[in-house]
Amino acid sequence: MRIYKNHTNSEAMINELGEWRNDTCHWNLVWRRNFYDCKIGQLNSMMGALSMIKIKINLVNEWKWRNIDSCSYNNI
Repeated sequence: MRIYKNHTNSEAMINELGEWRNDTCHWNLVWRRNFYDCKIGQLNSMMGALSMIKIKINLVNEWKWRNIDSCSYNNI
């Protein structure tokens, strides 16, 4: 996915793109311009993946590779 290049801070790490409100992480993704129709599917896919990640405050959040052949992953 290359849609991150459209973010206002494309050099940021993912942990810099959220904020905590009431012990819940909320993504703060600000785009430089609207997406072309051909990129909307990628954006929706990324947002869907992010919405499934449950980040916990004051804990180390990490990704672990489950199946290197299919590149599937889970978060802890």
